[in-house]
Amino acid sequence: MQVTTSTLKLADVIRLTQWAGAFADCIVSNIADGQVHIVRPYMTHPGFSHTGGVIVFTGHEHFSLPVSDEFLVELVQEGGPLK
Repeated sequence: MQVTTSTLKLADVIRLTQWAGAFADCIVSNIADGQVHIVRPYMTHPGFSHTGGVIVFTGHEHFSLPVSDEFLVELVQEGGPLK
């Protein structure tokens, strides 16, 4: 379901289309100062052909989106009640 960023709540899971697969799913971690703060997993791997292997780096990317009635994202799952 498409929603605007102004309707998002903490712990909502959203999907952003500029990334593919599981890396497109993000979690709303904070809403403050007119920004929706998002966390998403990422993975990258440099090729080390001279060593015969590949080292994989994983982590979390933190970024923000503007709170707006015009910016649309896909809501995958609503966050549950916070404890």
